[in-house]
Amino acid sequence: MAARSVDSARALGSAVAAMLLGCLLSACIAPSAPPYADDAEASEATLMTETVERRTFDTVLSLPATVVSGMTFQVTAPASGSFVEHDDTLAVRLGSGRELPVGARARIERLLVEPGAEVVAGLPLAEAVHDGFALRAPVTGEDLLRLAASTEGLADLDVPGRAEGEVLGSSGPFACDLVDPVPSSADPALVQEGDSFLACAIPASVRVLTGMTGQLVVTLATHEDVLSLPLEAVAGTIDRARVSVREGDEIVEREVTLGGSNGYVVEIVDGLREGDEVLVPSPSLLE
Repeated sequence: MAARSVDSARALGSAVAAMLLGCLLSACIAPSAPPYADDAEASEATLMTETVERRTFDTVLSLPATVVSGMTFQVTAPASGSFVEHDDTLAVRLGSGRELPVGARARIERLLVEPGAEVVAGLPLAEAVHDGFALRAPVTGEDLLRLAASTEGLADLDVPGRAEGEVLGSSGPFACDLVDPVPSSADPALVQEGDSFLACAIPASVRVLTGMTGQLVVTLATHEDVLSLPLEAVAGTIDRARVSVREGDEIVEREVTLGGSNGYVVEIVDGLREGDEVLVPSPSLLE
């Protein structure tokens, strides 16, 4: 009887072993939920959405900067017109007869253009010295392009461009005037990457020393009540940008035209309407 039980146990063990071996060879597994037909469909099912809405924000340019003193820079034409020189002042005379001052807060060292000449906005007119401390920030080629777009229409400016600065180890952020809204260069005839800079005058109330480092933040433009999206919802560039829009139960890829950005949100100039739901992240991260 005991022998028969042992034989039965051995037979059962052999059957179980054979079944397990068969499962291993034939990939015998429990049935699972059907997979998505497309990985993109799986991603879209779990993606968050952002709604196109109206916002007001500033487009800014943030640059690492260094404290300098007695800095030489160039003053430029704030608009197109005739370059004129009075006793101790320079100006550009517009067609209307109105005169815009040039380098009013600087000590002019050398003229680069003869008085009476016709000049265009942004042209260096004179070399000047800033008597005091300044926050000097080199600009790259990309920065120059952004600044070029922001300095159109300088004829409407009556005061130097505004900026904010901060010096590490000193007091908190402070408002400061750009010594000139157009970048300066070591070579007055050429403003190029690696050789150009922006600078703002540090107020006397801010305690600094030459060589200290900090940040210069220039406001390029203010975008008021414009359609916008977070940057992560948009893929591409201003020329060819794309978003994934939720239309009912479908996801549709759409091209859009972008405007300015503050590094967090971007203006939507064309291609979307207020209230549209756009997937996050952007289409490029789904591919």
